[in-house]
Amino acid sequence: MSQLVRLSGVHRQTIHYYLREGLLPPPADGAGTRNARYSDRHLALLQLVRRLRSEEGLSLDAIRHRLQSAAYDPQRVQAELSGRPAPADLAPRSLSAEPFSATELASRANCTEDEVKAFTELGLLARIAGDLEERYEPEALSVLGAALELKQLGLDEAHVVHLAQLSREIGKAEVAALSVEVLTASGSRPSVDHYVRERFSRVGELVVALRGSEVAAALRALSEVAPRARSFAADAIYVPSPLFIERYGLDTELEHARRQVAAQPEDPVALLTLGRLLLGLGHYDEAARWCQESLKRRPRFAEAACYLGLTQALAGRLLPAVASCRRAVELAPESPRCRTFYGVVLAMHAVATTGLANATEVLQSALAEAVQSRKLPFPDEREELETLIARGRVLAVLPRELDAHRMGLEDLQQVLELTRHAHDGERGLEFSGSAALYRLHALFYLGVAAIERGDVALGREWLQECITIDPVSIFAKRAYEHLSSLMRR
Repeated sequence: MSQLVRLSGVHRQTIHYYLREGLLPPPADGAGTRNARYSDRHLALLQLVRRLRSEEGLSLDAIRHRLQSAAYDPQRVQAELSGRPAPADLAPRSLSAEPFSATELASRANCTEDEVKAFTELGLLARIAGDLEERYEPEALSVLGAALELKQLGLDEAHVVHLAQLSREIGKAEVAALSVEVLTASGSRPSVDHYVRERFSRVGELVVALRGSEVAAALRALSEVAPRARSFAADAIYVPSPLFIERYGLDTELEHARRQVAAQPEDPVALLTLGRLLLGLGHYDEAARWCQESLKRRPRFAEAACYLGLTQALAGRLLPAVASCRRAVELAPESPRCRTFYGVVLAMHAVATTGLANATEVLQSALAEAVQSRKLPFPDEREELETLIARGRVLAVLPRELDAHRMGLEDLQQVLELTRHAHDGERGLEFSGSAALYRLHALFYLGVAAIERGDVALGREWLQECITIDPVSIFAKRAYEHLSSLMRR
């Protein structure tokens, strides 16, 4: 896997996602195992997927359909796109692969022969008919892998077999419909047989395995992420309390920004400044209006586009928000702020997206943008702080097992360092109290993370400082709740 990541330039998590979604065939020795072996075909397919998305503008569903129809043969897909005759060998790889003995099947699936025997007796795995030895078709490996993973998730063997039977019924219905379609189109029985055999191979690998283990894996991941991400999206994460606003004179600054816009109604910078201040005070609809006005005055103003997207997302308009932030990234692909805001908006969109596959894909895109932004330099200190706090928050709510969670905590730790002794003016921040507000957010998320990993003393210290900065903010309220629960333990 590491060599495939290096040669293709595609992130490991993206490759696993493509495997789960049927954009790549399973590797030798089974996906997800230490012995999994990836071939030159996997590398060629990854390069082809990237080209079909960037140059042809195809969706992942359309690419999946092309690849599966071509039995994962990159040369055949490229031939179809260019109008050249397809290669002669159209048989899917799984149809020409050698059968497995029970011992080989157990070894490749990393299980015991007794488990292979048990699933065979339950009717999940079928031996090759008329064979003196107990041998299995190559498709048995993906089916067995799905069954074993479902067992690890707590399903008993009877339930696993029931799910497989339901999946096979779907496959049979699909094969029957395709038989009619091909027969009607060609009138040739051999063509129908070949097409049905090809499709049945994919049904065995995709319908059974993907509807089993891979959907279960997606469900498991989303069940961990969604509640925390939903809380992140619903919180008034940018809103200081009235006490904080009065302390730092933010209401006075708001009036000043309004006067600037009244005096210079065509100045995109003045319009965006007002929009950004309203965003910070939680007036999302009005903030979006002024960011939109700024973008109208300067259509290629990437900063206005990314702030417009963030305000739209916080106001609940997620689809326009995604479009605005995507536009910002197109205008300024090297801006860590634009990429981070795009990742934040995609993460919020993933929480609201229905359908496991779609939500997983959106979440993967969100993480990819956030991780990509970490590779880009900051043009100034204001963008550095704004990016670190936005990126740190969205990554910190992910499960602790993910590398992205660690990256989020690193970003938030850096926010603490940058705001330890500096005043707003020293960090290049326009609005009074910005450094304190960023610090409050970082303290809250770091404090909760410290408690979750067992470092109660440090977590208590950070949450107490969070309360000190703005005692009546939403974060202070939740910090009180965490500290109270610690006292009850």
